[in-house]
Amino acid sequence: MNNFANLLKNHKQFGDAESYLRKALALKPDFPAAWMNLGIILASTKRYKQSETAYKNALKYRKNYPDCYYNMGNLYLEINKIDTAMESWLNAIELNPKHNSAWTNLLAMLDNNGEIDTALQLIPRALKELPESPSIKFAVANIYGKMDKYEDAEEYFLRAIELFGINVKPIHFANLGVLYHRWKKYDLAETMYRRALDIQPAFRSALKNLENLKRVKKRNK
Repeated sequence: MNNFANLLKNHKQFGDAESYLRKALALKPDFPAAWMNLGIILASTKRYKQSETAYKNALKYRKNYPDCYYNMGNLYLEINKIDTAMESWLNAIELNPKHNSAWTNLLAMLDNNGEIDTALQLIPRALKELPESPSIKFAVANIYGKMDKYEDAEEYFLRAIELFGINVKPIHFANLGVLYHRWKKYDLAETMYRRALDIQPAFRSALKNLENLKRVKKRNK
């Protein structure tokens, strides 16, 4: 029932998934995976307090549960409890130092909240644990770009895009385009914006940045 609920959850059939998880928990109340999955569904349907309770139940029955701490971090980020989200992701990492998603979300959150010094302290460890993770390299590239460390950021962006391979997304090219844009490498910026638009023609930020870039290039003629 837990596994079937996961399939339903992946198809966003949250009501049916929740029903099967509650049946599973009625049969086995100390089933940590079912509690965690219920927490994910409750968070997805914005029942945040119930979601937190479900995650805590999962941890009651399995204390060393990095995936549960990771999902709790996502919940706390959603309700803007930034420090608690960070604590949860760090717990996930302590239990599983190679938890890629926890590292990625932690670095992205620190970047988005301007906590660059904290991010810089964590980057060496993240790269040591997961040296070939494209999502971590992308997060690092974004941080270095905001610090105007253009060459370092470019290196990490390009390697991330290479590692993403067929899973590369428009935002990966678009953010590299922003780096080139700020670096005044306008032709490269345009190329990256267009590559993003090749994948998703209606990608709003790339369209907007491309229009801004055209105006800049026109002024500089």
